[in-house]
Amino acid sequence: MHRRVVGTILFFLLLLPTMGCPSIVDTARQKQQEDENRKLKVEKAKIDKAIDRNNYKSDKAYRKAYLKQLNKYKQLAYSNIDSAMYRYLYGYLLVDRQKKVKQFSECLKIREEHFDCLVGRGLVYASWGVENFARKDYQTAKQMKPNSIKPTMILAALAFKKKRNKEAIKHYEAVLKQQPSNKDALSSLALLYDREGEWNDAIKYYNKTLESDSKDFESLRALSRIHNRLKQYSKAADAMEKAIAIRSNFRLIVQLAGIYENQLANPAKAETLYERASKLPQVHFHTYYRLGVLRGQRGEYESGILALKRAVKLRNDNPEAYYQLAQLHIKKGEHKQAIPVLWRALRLNGKLVKARQALAESMVASKEYADALRQYQEILNQDPKNQSVRNSMNQLLNRLGLSNDTFTARSNGQVIKKGEKIIYKCYEKRKREVSKLKGTVAVSMIVASDGKVERVGINLAQTTLNDPLVQTCVRWTFRRAVFPKIRRRSRLRYKVKLR
Repeated sequence: MHRRVVGTILFFLLLLPTMGCPSIVDTARQKQQEDENRKLKVEKAKIDKAIDRNNYKSDKAYRKAYLKQLNKYKQLAYSNIDSAMYRYLYGYLLVDRQKKVKQFSECLKIREEHFDCLVGRGLVYASWGVENFARKDYQTAKQMKPNSIKPTMILAALAFKKKRNKEAIKHYEAVLKQQPSNKDALSSLALLYDREGEWNDAIKYYNKTLESDSKDFESLRALSRIHNRLKQYSKAADAMEKAIAIRSNFRLIVQLAGIYENQLANPAKAETLYERASKLPQVHFHTYYRLGVLRGQRGEYESGILALKRAVKLRNDNPEAYYQLAQLHIKKGEHKQAIPVLWRALRLNGKLVKARQALAESMVASKEYADALRQYQEILNQDPKNQSVRNSMNQLLNRLGLSNDTFTARSNGQVIKKGEKIIYKCYEKRKREVSKLKGTVAVSMIVASDGKVERVGINLAQTTLNDPLVQTCVRWTFRRAVFPKIRRRSRLRYKVKLR
């Protein structure tokens, strides 16, 4: 009788696992999974804190901290090969999506029902746009935890990738109903509305993202871009200032300098920002160019010249930069230094009238009168209605006792005599300023077959009258001579004696 009772009891004990009651093994496994989930939550929070970009002043410091965490969990994952938790955490830290998928898949081999690994892998598939795999992981995760919002992030990310913007917005808004401060959903909605060109909604969600994380650099940068686009320059500058305080971004500093210079009429602030940008390793042409111009506007010509020289060294094909550099030399009274710089500007752009006009004025200041007149004439050829240049040219011609009219005669000798009469009037006028003025000017002319003079040069070795103004009279006068037609282009030499 006793044996029968014992046997019956043993029979029912063996049936218990199949009658819906959890086995001791299952209970222990469930407890182990709960402990692991709690530990995973703690470990993930530690990781998030350790790799929070806002905790580091430089990219180098952040990179060092990130690599430290990555190596730590890589070692833990491969030294604890049966731990799904460490596989997940290592995959979570990885940036390379191929490697992330590999770790999440290994995690699911260890523990098929690991919810976070399913969601993590599904998000990677979604970021690739692999719809069937992403949806499969979503459905499995949703069955495991029907009330969790995490699987919805897979659908949202998939719609985002596929540019189904309205669908993505719908999913992210569903996430926010359960988790109003979910940063991924907030930032994704901001990007989606930004993508749609719905600027007010984009601004709203970028600001909400910043409410949860005031040091979100990318949100601040996006806000500055939208405000700038909407011509809300003060707000754009404010967002840029905050972004730069978080990360010393070269492009943002230069953009902010441009806003202060061009939209907010604050050149002093702009110059300070260009100065700051010039000390960063990414410095480029525009930074030195604007810095040089602003220094020049404040009367700091020497430092402005240094900045503009650096600018043209970085980019030697910008005529405006050469013109601005020449302007500072002119303001310093360095006309001879300005002349070759202006020639460089004109070689790059021969139609840059202001550079040619500055060149003519520098030539006048350097007593290179004939060359100055030639530049004035070139401007008038391009722009006959330029009255200021015409006035400058006429003033110089009057000063020299010259005119802009051509002259001709039946023979070479008669042409030269007419030219001598014009030159002699100029010479007499100059003698009133310099009494002891006499000598010979040796002239070399290139005459075309139609009789027009193409070029007039002074042979300095045979010239004894070295007054630049008189030499200009000679060159200018014979440049306007028209000789009788000849068979072919030839050179004509002549000495003008003035006593």
